[in-house]
Amino acid sequence: MSRKGGPGPSGSERQTIEEDLLREEPVFIEWVRKRHAEKIQDRLLAIGKYRVISVKKNILGKLQIQRSGHIFDLAEIFSPDVDQVVLNFREFVIDLESNAVPEIIHKLRLNFQAVSYNFPDEAMPKITLLPHERVLERLPPPAPGPAHGLLETYDAFCEREHCKPSPEFVKYVHDAVETGSRELILDKLPGIERKTDAINLVPIQYSLRYNGYFKAIVCRNIARRELVAAIADTVSNNTTVEKLVLSGVDGQESAFVALGVGLKGHRKKSLTELNVSNNGVKDKGMMAIAEGLQNLSTRLEVLNVGSCGSGSKGMTSLLQTLATSKEASAGLREVDFSDNLIQQAGSVSLASWLSQESGPRSLRCLHLSNTKLDVQVVMRALRAAEMKTLEQIDLSLNKIEPNSAATLASVIEISNQLKKLNLSNCSMSGGTASVVLNALSMNTAIRDASVNLSDNDLAGSGAQSLADGLRGNNNIGYLVMRKCGFRKDDLEKLIDAVGSNEALKVLDLSMCFAAGHRYAKLMEALAFVVASHPSLLHLNISGDGNKYCIGKYLEPFVSCLKSDTKLQELNIAGNKIGDPLGVALADALRTNKSMRSLSWDRNALGIGAWQALQTALNSNLTLCHVPNTTVDLERAAKESKTPEQYRERVREVMDNVQFTLRKRAGDFGYVSIVKDVLTRENLFSSRGSMDTPPTPRGQPAASTTPPPLRTSFSTSTNPFDAPTPMAASSASSNPFEAEPATPRRMTGSASSPAAPTQSNGLNPFDEPAPAGPNPFDEPAPEPVLRTSASTNPFDEDLPPAEPAPKPSAPIPIAVATPPPDGGLAASPRLAASPSQQQAQMPMFLSVAIRHDAPKSTLDLSTPLAQLEMPPKSPRPNYGEMIPPPKSPRYVDPIQPKSPRGPFAESPSVVAASPPTRTPPPPPPVGSPLRPSYSGLMGQALSAPPTLAPVPAIQTPPATTTRRTTDPPPAAPPPPPNSSGRGARRAFEPSPCFI
Repeated sequence: MSRKGGPGPSGSERQTIEEDLLREEPVFIEWVRKRHAEKIQDRLLAIGKYRVISVKKNILGKLQIQRSGHIFDLAEIFSPDVDQVVLNFREFVIDLESNAVPEIIHKLRLNFQAVSYNFPDEAMPKITLLPHERVLERLPPPAPGPAHGLLETYDAFCEREHCKPSPEFVKYVHDAVETGSRELILDKLPGIERKTDAINLVPIQYSLRYNGYFKAIVCRNIARRELVAAIADTVSNNTTVEKLVLSGVDGQESAFVALGVGLKGHRKKSLTELNVSNNGVKDKGMMAIAEGLQNLSTRLEVLNVGSCGSGSKGMTSLLQTLATSKEASAGLREVDFSDNLIQQAGSVSLASWLSQESGPRSLRCLHLSNTKLDVQVVMRALRAAEMKTLEQIDLSLNKIEPNSAATLASVIEISNQLKKLNLSNCSMSGGTASVVLNALSMNTAIRDASVNLSDNDLAGSGAQSLADGLRGNNNIGYLVMRKCGFRKDDLEKLIDAVGSNEALKVLDLSMCFAAGHRYAKLMEALAFVVASHPSLLHLNISGDGNKYCIGKYLEPFVSCLKSDTKLQELNIAGNKIGDPLGVALADALRTNKSMRSLSWDRNALGIGAWQALQTALNSNLTLCHVPNTTVDLERAAKESKTPEQYRERVREVMDNVQFTLRKRAGDFGYVSIVKDVLTRENLFSSRGSMDTPPTPRGQPAASTTPPPLRTSFSTSTNPFDAPTPMAASSASSNPFEAEPATPRRMTGSASSPAAPTQSNGLNPFDEPAPAGPNPFDEPAPEPVLRTSASTNPFDEDLPPAEPAPKPSAPIPIAVATPPPDGGLAASPRLAASPSQQQAQMPMFLSVAIRHDAPKSTLDLSTPLAQLEMPPKSPRPNYGEMIPPPKSPRYVDPIQPKSPRGPFAESPSVVAASPPTRTPPPPPPVGSPLRPSYSGLMGQALSAPPTLAPVPAIQTPPATTTRRTTDPPPAAPPPPPNSSGRGARRAFEPSPCFI
């Protein structure tokens, strides 16, 4: 051989290298001579894709690795002669002689180039060639893979760390490149949060050091303590990362000290957004971050250090840094210092920064919740700086005294962009809050402002001032007054003021209706406001089911929902309205075409309310969102004699309802109006735009892509805002019926006399009332709130509703007596001919089951064999009229049912059909009774048909259903005029009507 060294590798030696030692096909393999002190030894040099190995033969003649180095550990290549090269790895040196030295250097350079795209010169191996006349061969231009060669670098580092590449990470990178996303959201990686078999962060950390593709690194609510230290190393070297979000990652103080050091050594210093909220940063970590921010060359735009456990020392250091580092802080748009101690010393530093001429003149969001802040000092600085760009101010959980409120009002008066103001839990009185509301009212540049006054004691004399500040204030669109200690008379004043405010879109009075009061008149007034308000879209009057609940007095408000209003979202959870009123609410929604969301859990509801809602969805095509009432149904199941069977029936009904609602929500693109405006955690966009609302530790992380906030509600773009024409009737006296024209505030007058309150007598809270003229006609008129020309619904007292006496005997089924003229031609929903009437309106028994009635007996009005059964499956009867349970099985209440859908009947149970008979002709006037279609129990709040006493029959036996494999009955059922012995009743599963 002409080369220095021994002969070339044999076939067996090459096979050993490929299969056992290098475990890949080498790009170079050759016997060379290795220098060691004064000795020259033969070595087999093999260069793979990522590694360089030096192999020798042992005393048995077998090959074994003497040195193995990764290509990323190669620090220097020194060639003192054309046939000699020294490879300096971090832990050892290989000095060898060979005639193939130029080829060895070329292969090493090619391998390093393939996995080091965008690496700086200092990260590349140093190459020195002697004599100086020698030059390196030009390499072909690099061809990086996806994400600027990130995956090639990642594979190389995985091989270095002896771990397998994560397929989840590889897939995420490919998806990001396909969609054009430049954000690396680590919390979206499957397995990132697992304690065992989790994704190894070290290869990701090293591969991101010099990668130029991702401009943002985001991780929220993932408890990985080593994550902060890994990202700190990445930040200290990466030149393209502009956004760094590490919120709720369980980082410790020492890790954030390292992050501060990394920020200080940031090469390009291009950071524009930093979010380390919800971590244990504390004072030392905050001081290190403050020191790291001093050297930023670009303007920081977003800084979020909320809930970091920092004391006054750390926060004062950070605020002083912002005051002195003008280049880094002058461009700040959003800052969040919430849940850290600023106190008096920090308040002075904050005021100094805000009042500087070079201060943050583009500041839009200022979050100072729960900081022990001197509000007056900071607000005075904002006023002196004439800060007109502020859109969001959060001062919650800080004490606001009257003089501080006056200074805040002066800031509001000069602002022309204020949208959200959070003053919850600030120890404010009603008079102090009215100062702020008056300032909002005077500033005509503000529109649709969101104001949160929750957890302040606004009752008493301040409630009148608050109502005066709200009345006629057309600049407030969202008003949250949760748990403000209002008394009954305070609520009357506020509801009357809301009626005069024509710009309000969201009203939250949750936890404001203390239990033990009679709210009948108050609910009538609220119903009047909702029915006539031109812009109210969301109403929250929820309680806690114990100390705060409305109870049965919610009935007048439920009645107003039968007519279309502007209201789209309603929250009445925790009010203990009971199952009868829940059924009435579901029945009212059948004719409502504006409601899109209903929250009604913790209301003592049973399966009857959900069955009524299932039936109502046949007519209501706009309802999209109704959360499952898990609390109520679990309570009802425990009270049932057969809990498992009850749960099975409930799951089936809820499954059908949720299947329908999910389909509609997807079709309509439903987004909640108050998704980002009500709760303290997501009231402001710095906790929504900078990151999602923080999730408490121990709970699953929230979605990282919140729906956009709806800031405008134009009737021209929302198909549900347009008024829906209703059936006109000259005799109608319902004050809640909207006219076909544009809605306007409705007031009583002499020309619109009040109609007496009517009831069907089926609700224990109703007064008995005379029967309506037609059992098939529209629901009876609702109670009229006012009889005078005054717009105040509290001017005159209305007679309180007294509960009807509870029945002591089994409840009969109400059967309507037709009017003298037959009562069919007068109904606007039925055709003139009897055949068309039967085709359009199937007839059933109206079943009225009181919540306190015995469940074991039912008094039926007429034998079922005499009824005209419709050709289709009947609507379900509520109460105990439920099919017998099927075999136990689990039905997920969230996911849809099997591919056959919720519309098909169950194959395991079939209805026992009545015998085939020729249907009798329609009864003439004055003939035996016909059954009334009353919307099942939905008539609980409307006028009933005339009740006619009829003899009772026995309760149907338990054998009302049979399996599909059972033989047919041996004998036919008794004739229609029999005494009822052996009579059968048809039961069918309750389909979901779409």
